[in-house]
Amino acid sequence: MTAAKRPKRIAVGGAIARAVRGPKPDNRSIWYWQCQIARDGSRRTLWSGWGTGQEVTRIIIGLMAAAPDSELEAQPAGAITTVRDLLECWVGSLRARLEVGDLTGYGFRNFRTDSRHLAERLGDVALTDLRKTGMEVYRNQRLAEAAPATVHRELKALRAAWKWARDDEHVPDRDLPEVRVKVTQVRQKYNPTTPECWAVIDQLEGWAKFVAGMLTTTGARVGEIAQLRWEDIHYNSGSLTLRGKNGLRSFPLSDEVLEVLTWGNRDAEYPHGTTPCIVRGHFSSHLLREACEKAVVRRFSSHGFRRAAVDTLQRAGVDIKTAADLLGHSPETMLKYYRAVSDDDRSSAADLLGAASSAVRARAKHANGGLPEDSPHPGGDLLLGNQERHGGGSSRLLAPRDLETTR
Repeated sequence: MTAAKRPKRIAVGGAIARAVRGPKPDNRSIWYWQCQIARDGSRRTLWSGWGTGQEVTRIIIGLMAAAPDSELEAQPAGAITTVRDLLECWVGSLRARLEVGDLTGYGFRNFRTDSRHLAERLGDVALTDLRKTGMEVYRNQRLAEAAPATVHRELKALRAAWKWARDDEHVPDRDLPEVRVKVTQVRQKYNPTTPECWAVIDQLEGWAKFVAGMLTTTGARVGEIAQLRWEDIHYNSGSLTLRGKNGLRSFPLSDEVLEVLTWGNRDAEYPHGTTPCIVRGHFSSHLLREACEKAVVRRFSSHGFRRAAVDTLQRAGVDIKTAADLLGHSPETMLKYYRAVSDDDRSSAADLLGAASSAVRARAKHANGGLPEDSPHPGGDLLLGNQERHGGGSSRLLAPRDLETTR
């Protein structure tokens, strides 16, 4: 078993907590922490004990919020009083989630960057004064220098931080107003077919070919494949562990996945042989676009592989719950955002409907002894009331076994 990596320090306001001992043998996410705070040019211990990073963050926030002003250096009336305090504590809680594998490094870096931009303009605003007008001013200023999607994400991060602190009663008990930002969708929404996916893969080389192959055979997100390590692949149990935005999930090792894994670089930490940042930054924006052009396939994004997997599972008759669980989604999300109905799907559905209708009609005609098709009741006595057949009762649709007993 590899040694557990010591968690990074947690900074909450003027307090800093460090993992000094651990982890516990029965739970590798629990460490012994020591939290110190600066006072009169020296540091004193505010708290020490066992816990996960997230638990320690909440403990320290509670202690600092309850401590009198004289106990804290330059800490006015509690731990969270300004937007900057809020964002620092929230990022600290996200770091704790990162350490236990409940948040991806990519997601953490995005939230941390969003918090930095928010703190630059709203950091000194008291939480009691944070209103819609101030948030609209922030939006307008940021739109002059950043893309609308970026500004929308930053405001969304602010609401997430507010909700986190509100759940722990560290901010006023009210909803944070929602400020709208018009975002123009520019992503490629085309759903490729499985043959088109493999045609594109044939045009790729090296790590890009490996990434595309894994996306096709697993339906995973590009970030999940970017973070995949050799240690996440468990050949003995026949599964691999994916680190998704909703946490860890297991994916079975099919023959196709095993074949793609043979393309991996055994001398590197990551099977794709490069870094997660390079995969995220260069795969969709550059390499995948060129491969689509060479394969004469309509351009699609890295998420196109995921949508193709959803379509394949649905057309193969896999039930919705199983397919959604395999891909790390809720059934509602999978059907709303990933499933695309093609002309072939419509034609197949129409053929099935016509065949089913013909079969029912043929059975009804046979049961009625060959009643002419232009009869006012082409269904004959397939649908009969008990009153007509047996002298009373309500009408019902007879099952095939009922027809056997009435012949």
